[in-house]
Amino acid sequence: MNSILGFSQLLLGDPGLSARHQSQVRTIIRSGEHLLALINDVLEMSKIEAGRETVALGDVDLHALLFDLEAMFRLKADRKGLALVVERDREVPRFVTSDERKVRQILVNLVGNAVKFTDAGRVSLRAASAPAGDGFLLRFEIRDTGPGIREEDLLRLFQHFEQTRAG
Repeated sequence: MNSILGFSQLLLGDPGLSARHQSQVRTIIRSGEHLLALINDVLEMSKIEAGRETVALGDVDLHALLFDLEAMFRLKADRKGLALVVERDREVPRFVTSDERKVRQILVNLVGNAVKFTDAGRVSLRAASAPAGDGFLLRFEIRDTGPGIREEDLLRLFQHFEQTRAG
């Protein structure tokens, strides 16, 4: 994976690369970084199962994270003829302190499933913020026009390594 990322970054530095190809290489880099993060997440899940979970707090650029998510799923949504809409309310701060990998993992999973299981219509991700005590509460809302989740599958949603019958 590191080789793919390294060669992609070298290719991105080629001055003869068209704007379209630069955009495509950036998508390869973002997707490669995401795949590398998924590999790390599998390792992290083994730590969770062993009772050694950790949280890596740091500054997270929420605006950039949302931009990356949109770029990551844009091509797949376009190929399926889906409208992909990513919105953020004005109140959403640009930087927050959080575990970026975990936030990204959750959003990629939710938006990825929405795109995967929606055959027509729209998938939207909306970020909102509201005051809460001394800070604020972030809310991410994913909506789609897909088939939804059957009632009997709702309890399985947050079980490790579980999938519903639809996938």
